[in-house]
Parts: sequence; structure tokens; C-alpha cells
Amino acid sequence: MDHVLETVLARVRSDLKSCRVVWDLSNIPYVDVAGARMLRQQNDELAGEKIELRVVGAHSEVRDRLRFQKLQDCIGPINRHVSLAEAAAIPRQPGEPQGSG
Repeated sequence: MDHVLETVLARVRSDLKSCRVVWDLSNIPYVDVAGARMLRQQNDELAGEKIELRVVGAHSEVRDRLRFQKLQDCIGPINRHVSLAEAAAIPRQPGEPQGSG
């Protein structure tokens, strides 16, 4: 997980135009507590650089685990109805959490 976290952060830091990272979890059948915590840690790191984190395509069990870890409080809604393209294009709403959770 540390490798994944560092790889994503390095990629984002190399692209100065990045303003959002979107994780497509549609092919992930299960996320454990450590995985959910890694996403939260990534959100915190990205928020420090003014970059949003979004999650799309999560199956019900994955959504439940992420919600149990209260990830939606810092990244916004976690649902299966928003596509990857839509999540990448959605403008940040005024007052919407940026990720300082």
C-alpha cells in the first residue's frame, strides 16, 4: 500500500496541472481497513497540495467499508452512479469538503 500511495503522489507532484485524483474501484471486489486508511491518508496528503480525491465505481461492500471509515466526510459522496469521466469533470462546489479530514 505504501508503494501505491507513493506512486500516485509522485505522479501527481510531477504534473503541476493536477487538481483531482479519481480512483476507479469498479474492478475491486474488496477493500480492507488498511486499504480504506490508505485512501484516507492519500486524501490528506493530496489536500495539503490542494488536490481533490474522488472514488467512483465502488461495489456495495467496498462502499460500505469506505463509509464505515468515514471517507465520505472528506472526499464527498461514494456511490456507483458517477462514472470516471463524470468525476473527472465535476467542478468543485463552493463549501464542498476538499479533503482536510
